[in-house]
Amino acid sequence: MPPLPFTKEEVLATGVIDPELEAALKAKPIPPGSAYTLEQLKEINEVALPWHQERLMQSKPANITEYERQLPVGGGHTARLIVCQRSSPSKAASRPLVVLLHGGGHCVGGVRHGHLNLPPAYFQICGLDIGRDDSLIYERVLREESNVSTRADLYPGFSHCWWSLFPELGMSKRREDDAVRGVAWLLSTPSVR
Repeated sequence: MPPLPFTKEEVLATGVIDPELEAALKAKPIPPGSAYTLEQLKEINEVALPWHQERLMQSKPANITEYERQLPVGGGHTARLIVCQRSSPSKAASRPLVVLLHGGGHCVGGVRHGHLNLPPAYFQICGLDIGRDDSLIYERVLREESNVSTRADLYPGFSHCWWSLFPELGMSKRREDDAVRGVAWLLSTPSVR
């Protein structure tokens, strides 16, 4: 893994569109986000999700159990959580190994300086994503100030969820492979450095 950008110039350089993505956008332009209805976005997700789930399930260790929960997020809405846990947890490892939360928006949390015993964290950061800077800062705070084991994969010049729109790109395949390796790393990394 190459080092994450540190200086302002290095961070800004990750926001220059990648030539492969630029060519794909010219060949298959997408309408502005406001043109999509909620139903169309759900349909896109339903088409792509099974392939991604199957790929991840193939690499899941046999001693891991997954279950799904719905998290109330206000206004009568819920967010889908996928909890990954050891099938036979010991008292020392009774907490979930991984909790995957996604569905749009941001996950916001705080960490106190020097706070210990946080679980390892894995980040996938896109250079053209609006959450890029938040992700870079949070990874660094966890790693440097809270002594948390972190791993981050950075995709300079790529936007949020580009892999769903352009699965044929080389970087889309790399991102999928990185996700599999990242989750494997989370499952094999002790909670305390």
